Amino acid sequence: MKTFKTLAVTVALYGCASYCSAQNQPFSVTISAKTTTFQVGKTIPILVSTKNVSNQTLPLLIGSDDFNEQGGFEVTVKNADGQPLSRIQLSPEERERRPKTWSGGTLPFAPGDESKRTFFLNELFDLSVPGKYTVSTRRKEKLTKGFENSNVLTLTITP
Repeated sequence: MKTFKTLAVTVALYGCASYCSAQNQPFSVTISAKTTTFQVGKTIPILVSTKNVSNQTLPLLIGSDDFNEQGGFEVTVKNADGQPLSRIQLSPEERERRPKTWSGGTLPFAPGDESKRTFFLNELFDLSVPGKYTVSTRRKEKLTKGFENSNVLTLTITP
């Protein structure tokens, strides 16, 4: 069974490498929000959609902590001046209190398949100052060692 899994991943990697060398990345990443205006201190849910835009089934690597420091997505927030915000830094005690939720693996992702995940922007960045912010993310693509960049979402934070 282990040999079969290794063979399947090898075939998928070869297929992705040949596809990716001829075309763009095999997955597209899109971010959205139900609204683009939020009050300071309110929860800011951001939906991330990852879609297989290739013409073949590929393994999608996923984990339950994809938006944490070592997760599969890098999130960038910039203020109205274009300056990137720093992520909220947790103290060692706070980090220890957080549940250890990582679980990961791969899913077979057929052409056109889509995975949707939600993360909470206010848990990652300090958005306590009213103003306009841009949000983008990029997904680490482990098969091609590249990144898929999302669209840019503009949010307004009000008092």
